[in-house]
Amino acid sequence: MLLPRNRWTDSSPIKGAIARMLYDATRVRTRWALIGTLGALIAMAVADDALGDRWSLGLFYYLPVAFAAWRLGRLPGLAASLIAALAWSAITIGHHGPAQAPLALAWGFASRALSFAFAAVLVSEMRGLFERERLLGRHCHLTGALSGRAFRDVLDAAVRHRGAARSMALAYLDLDDFKLINDSHGHAEGDARLRALAKALSDSLGPGDHLARTGGDEFVVLLTGYDGVEREAIARAHAAATRALSEGPVPITCSMGGVIVPPGMRIDAGDLVRRADAAMYEGKRAGKGQLLVFELGAPARVTVAA
Repeated sequence: MLLPRNRWTDSSPIKGAIARMLYDATRVRTRWALIGTLGALIAMAVADDALGDRWSLGLFYYLPVAFAAWRLGRLPGLAASLIAALAWSAITIGHHGPAQAPLALAWGFASRALSFAFAAVLVSEMRGLFERERLLGRHCHLTGALSGRAFRDVLDAAVRHRGAARSMALAYLDLDDFKLINDSHGHAEGDARLRALAKALSDSLGPGDHLARTGGDEFVVLLTGYDGVEREAIARAHAAATRALSEGPVPITCSMGGVIVPPGMRIDAGDLVRRADAAMYEGKRAGKGQLLVFELGAPARVTVAA
């Protein structure tokens, strides 16, 4: 199975030249990664053959093998290992002639293939660890939602890349009386309720939307691509959250505030978050479980009752 290419929304918090290079390697398109691996192996074999029997580029075959394992996964890395071993062995036979004993030829090929395969497996395992660490740094370990830092990257990119004819919306959600659950039934029940809430919100969102947990019981939702029906999408998310929170030994509610940015209006990402947060707290002052939505530039707010 080929490993996925990271999307543009998955911006990297990684520092350091080598770490950044490794991260950038994961963003190469699959087709170009395959072409680059095969091209590098062919170029390596041609250069190795041209150098004759006095010099060998054997160690350099590890580079395309490692790249294939890192970017494409274990099986493509093993396939590249086999190709590299065949090329190196064929060039060795061509330089020294087929007069070597069959057992020596077989041993030479097997040792090269196993060496490349070991490197491919090791690099693919390192990629798995790399992805898990990056995932943990960008997602809440409890709910699977984006972390606050990762969401800021996503929101900044969404604001920058939004077309003039496209609208977007941001909704801020805060649980009402969540402390009652932790105090009366323990943190395990509170964690279970947060996981259920995050799943309900995720299920209500579209493929281009993003959910983040920004605090202990605070979540934020970025809605894109609705172009005029953001109110319905926000109301749907609030209804899904309300249903999830109504289940369990202590039913609670949530307050949500949303801000809709109409087409053609420019806004700073930080200002958008502050407005959505203010809308949520204004709704909370009116009563628990409220949903309050503002559309920027509209003469009046739009209130959707709980």
